This record gives sequence, structure tokens and C-alpha cells, in this order.
Amino acid sequence: MKLKLKKIDILLLVLFLISSFSFLYFKFIKENIDDVTINNNTKTTIQILPDTLIKLGTIKTNSIQEFKIRIDNHGINKLKIRDFTSSCGCTKIKCDKTNLNVGDSTFISGKLDTKNKFGPNISSVKFKANTFQGYHAIVIKYIASN
Repeated sequence: MKLKLKKIDILLLVLFLISSFSFLYFKFIKENIDDVTINNNTKTTIQILPDTLIKLGTIKTNSIQEFKIRIDNHGINKLKIRDFTSSCGCTKIKCDKTNLNVGDSTFISGKLDTKNKFGPNISSVKFKANTFQGYHAIVIKYIASN
């Protein structure tokens, strides 16, 4: 038994498949977009203390150097901090709270491993937040020495 399809049947089938894939794709995108980027009405402002540049000075090679920064929510909306990444495996980050009410603060604690590091070095930590900038970076400068 041979199945005969008319051009209109093939066109309808193709349109159905395209619309099905489009629906699934946009559903996937909607579910996976972080809510901090969707609505401009939820944007807020932050202050990073002491600064976005941390100067550790001269530290010993093959040691662990700890640092801490404070983030204050100075905006009018709840702050949501997400997606911490560091520029290398030598910097580990821990954030006390990732959801801050207006006026609240949190601390980001870090550990910098200087194993096999010598001379001037730079490491950075980036994170995403529902601020007008969207992404923030903290740069750590140091000189590793024996």
C-alpha cells in the first residue's frame, strides 16, 4: 500500500513540525533564562566594599591567601546574585547569601591558592546580579614570592 501525500498535506506536516519545535524551543528558553535578566523593573544597585580591585601585595608562593568583600544592596528591589566564576582554578569563592532584601549586605569570601605562582599575578571573580550592569568583576592583584 503506497501512501500518496498531496503537496498541501506535506506543507501542513512541515508547518506542524516547525511550530512544535518552535514551541518547545521557546518553552526551554523561558524556563532556563535566569529571572534576574527578564524584567527591568526588578533591577537594583549595589556597592562592593572595599573595592572591586583587591591588592594583596606580596604573598608567599605555595600558600593560601584569604580575602573578603562586602556587597550592599543600595537599590529599591531585592538583589539576586548568581553564577560565580573565577578566572582560574586557584581562586575559590563562597557567598554567604545570594538573595538580599533592600538595605541588606552579604560577604563574599575567597581563597587564593598561590601554588606554583611566581611574580605579578592577577585573578578575577565574576558574578551575575539583577543590577543595571548585569555582570560584576572583582580583580585580585598580587605578587607571589618565596
